[in-house]
Amino acid sequence: VNVVFRHHSLPFFRTLRWPLDLGSSALRLCYDSGMSTTTTIRLSDEDRLLLAELVPDFGDQSQVIRHGIRLLAQERRRRETLNEVLAAWAAEAGPLDEDEVESMRRRYFDR
Repeated sequence: VNVVFRHHSLPFFRTLRWPLDLGSSALRLCYDSGMSTTTTIRLSDEDRLLLAELVPDFGDQSQVIRHGIRLLAQERRRRETLNEVLAAWAAEAGPLDEDEVESMRRRYFDR
């Protein structure tokens, strides 16, 4: 069985095919091999200064933005995990003490 992936913005390579049994890694390999998306964003003067400040550490503006997106995604996953733990804890032990929750958040997630 073949899967067809069409990407119309690539005039030199419009259709890719691979066996279905390669799984999702095939799409990742294809995507990482050069396909990218350009996104335009508006930055305030303050954000532009912060971006310029970070460029020397990360190489260029795109790398700074990519790194920031990854950090935000990681933070979101941590928050979701904490919420799951707190929900399970509340179901098992009853209502949570807000001071204890804040103490745990600082201890485990403010590193």
